[in-house]
Amino acid sequence: MTGRVKYKISAGAIVLFSLIFFFDDTGAVSAMIPAAAIHELGHLIALRHYGARVKSFGLSAFGLEIEYSGLISNKHTAISLIAGPLFGGVWAAAAMAAGTPFFALSGAISLMLTVFNLLPVLPLDGGRLISCIFGEEKAKRISRVVAIMMLALGVLALTAFRLPSLLMISVWIFVYNFGST
Repeated sequence: MTGRVKYKISAGAIVLFSLIFFFDDTGAVSAMIPAAAIHELGHLIALRHYGARVKSFGLSAFGLEIEYSGLISNKHTAISLIAGPLFGGVWAAAAMAAGTPFFALSGAISLMLTVFNLLPVLPLDGGRLISCIFGEEKAKRISRVVAIMMLALGVLALTAFRLPSLLMISVWIFVYNFGST
């Protein structure tokens, strides 16, 4: 089965995104789709440019995941990681300049996804970039420290401002970093 890309969707992703879509009366989920797609397109273009072969493209409760093969250098891996947020930032600017409510929302979501993805925490692009620079073990330690800090901020946001969204995101990050030893 060489040359074919496998597409995977986990049961957790189906449940999570169904619930989000069901309860979303703002249109944010629809506006998030082009933002996330363009972000991933940036990764895919860079990976292909450096000779990597995309083996699978998956959606799990932890987000979108690209599995690839091929020997590309740490430098090219880092550039491929940065390409997603770069494309996301360009989409954010273009969509917000378009002037329609849908594109303005998609652009704002893209900007938030871009900033979020650059956080130095695994499994995000920023955490994987730290892994390219400092190595896997140091990246795991950095990621765990950031996960603890995010969890503390999430609890603070909930208790002080009654904002549950940061807590939900920080719990997701915490579980990813501490859920499997």
